[in-house]
Amino acid sequence: MARIPITLFSTTPIRFFTKYFYATTNGGTQNIFDITNTSVPITSKFYEDYDAIAMLINPLITENVLRADGNDLLVPLGGMLVIPDTPPTNKWPLVMIGHGNALGYFEKEEPVKPVFDGDGNVVTKGQKKFTVFHGNEVTSYAGYATFQDHLASQGVASFSFNLNIVNSIESSEEKPFNQLAVDVNQRILLFFLHLKLLKIRAGDPLTIPTSGDKFPIKFYDGSTLVNLTDALVETTSPNDLLMMLKDLLTNNIDFSKLGIMGHSRGADMVSRIPAYFHRGGIINGTTFVINTEVDKRIRILSEQLSKPEQDTLKIIFALEPVATKNETDVNNHGYLINNGQTLYMVGVGTHDEDVSLDPVRIYEYPQCPKIMIAINGASHKRFNSVWYDIEKNADKKKNPLEQPKVKLNLLKFEKQQAILKKVYGACFIATLLNKPALLLDIVHKKLDIDLPDAINFQIAWKFGPALNLLNSPGTPEKVLKTSSFKFEQEDIEVYYIEKNNEGNAVVKVPINGTGINLTSFTHFSFRFAKGFSLSSKPERIEEKNFTIQCFENDTPIGKLITGADIETVELKALQAFDEAEKINTKPEFTYSILLQTMEIALSSFSKTDLNRVNRIDITVIPDETKPPPNSASKIILGSLGGAILGAFAGSLGAAITLAIINDEDAKRESNKWMAIAGGGGAVIGGVVAIYHFLPDDNAFVFEDFLLTNRP
Repeated sequence: MARIPITLFSTTPIRFFTKYFYATTNGGTQNIFDITNTSVPITSKFYEDYDAIAMLINPLITENVLRADGNDLLVPLGGMLVIPDTPPTNKWPLVMIGHGNALGYFEKEEPVKPVFDGDGNVVTKGQKKFTVFHGNEVTSYAGYATFQDHLASQGVASFSFNLNIVNSIESSEEKPFNQLAVDVNQRILLFFLHLKLLKIRAGDPLTIPTSGDKFPIKFYDGSTLVNLTDALVETTSPNDLLMMLKDLLTNNIDFSKLGIMGHSRGADMVSRIPAYFHRGGIINGTTFVINTEVDKRIRILSEQLSKPEQDTLKIIFALEPVATKNETDVNNHGYLINNGQTLYMVGVGTHDEDVSLDPVRIYEYPQCPKIMIAINGASHKRFNSVWYDIEKNADKKKNPLEQPKVKLNLLKFEKQQAILKKVYGACFIATLLNKPALLLDIVHKKLDIDLPDAINFQIAWKFGPALNLLNSPGTPEKVLKTSSFKFEQEDIEVYYIEKNNEGNAVVKVPINGTGINLTSFTHFSFRFAKGFSLSSKPERIEEKNFTIQCFENDTPIGKLITGADIETVELKALQAFDEAEKINTKPEFTYSILLQTMEIALSSFSKTDLNRVNRIDITVIPDETKPPPNSASKIILGSLGGAILGAFAGSLGAAITLAIINDEDAKRESNKWMAIAGGGGAVIGGVVAIYHFLPDDNAFVFEDFLLTNRP
């Protein structure tokens, strides 16, 4: 493979620039990159105001990061391009990679930290200080080079582009979702500008109106700015590297086979990019908070890229994504992926020191084939080698991953890099090069990685047509956040059964009347989770106490399948690093339950039997490892017995204590002490008895009933 770094400072022999727009609020119109704006205030609830032009823009002009072109301050485009060593038989598929929020051009400090009262209100605002890195930015985009090398070795080109401009500028929005919206929208704008840069260099035609290109990409030849399209057609090359790139890329990249990967805030970016792709020639449209000018520019760029169809996005990978809720309107999230040709993938880690397991909610929104992989032991920064180097050199006392409890089962950097290549990379190869068997290996956790036994994967997927559940008594729909159990997918509505260890509960999935014939499919699957109280033994593996039976009306067809027969799924609550929402509250490890996908093969049924099936029943049965609920009379009598024993033990303890006390006053008060001790013992004894006599409560959750057809 060939690594081609396109870096950004003035010593670099090849540099690209373009117009950009950044307003500090979603409703703002003042562009930080307009040279006529001499002052742009940044306001914050927690920090003193400062001037963005003086603190951020002017230093970047001095460092030659920004370049003036009339009234516009042009921003740089660049990153790490990695292509295969040999020319393609047809064309290389392309993966675009966007990193997240980290240090970019500035060292950020807080000489004065904000002071809060007990309720989290600001008593004294803090102050911010920015010190520019002189000619040596943090190259976050280079942190995926090993992953890019792996893609190139399989015949896939990739471009990890630089987002440090966004990382260096702050907004004045106060609401968390609106803050994130400013950031994500700016990243989407940069994505389309970098995609345009690649299309020009690869000789792929653009659709430019006759009125001209309002957002041209310019090449800096060391002294002047030249339109890139003009520079590439000159007979005498102004730059050998520029022309070499043209020769390497021209007619070699297949822009109809795109993959996009984002990490952290970049993951939120790639999840919202499809809103600006088209379906049937019409732009999909955005639904989340956005600046009008930014939205207009992205739409124009999408038009210039010849209205790319959403189904050209073969795979979208959100790695450890930020997932701030839109509290104002939960449905206006922007994750508009609604075609059958795009695979949406979410990767989350239990040891994520930045966003914890909250991002699993992103998985629920896209309406397309999708897969979620939760990895016990994976952290946030160790998927990026540059961020990992910063982590290694940071103050360990401030690093949450250095806490003894958090370090337990924490994956080493080398193991996370192996997962990035062999698990997530395999999904890219499977979709972009049409090798579905690789994806099947991931779904069934056939992983060629040497990992400790404590490192397990929980996987959910949604492929194939969905089946409607027969809403029968005992299977009510419920939003999980109203459950007494901790499910990470709290905002979704599922079929929910809460019961003690008594009797059966049946979930009925009808086949007849839907136009579906089981002979056309190879597998039946559904998502399942079992909630239980985590206080007693939080690391226990959940029992798969359910059965699956096919029926023709009420006549069983084929063998009964038990939960124990399904070996591909281990139901277990994951211990996740939970980011505290309250100010000054220390994050802790908490246990979270995730919905995983169960799957059964239909190959054990004859074609004749499958033709007859018109219903599939999933029956939740009592757990054989636990006793059934006790009768009310047994609980009452047992609790009374416990109270009597407790009262006796308490009174006896008080009597013994008084016998060895020399204080005559205390002895005179012996009746009172005996009564107090006896009463307290009765309460404790009764509570202990009730705890042992009450049944074991469980929550059973079902979602995504699917039929799939695959090898």
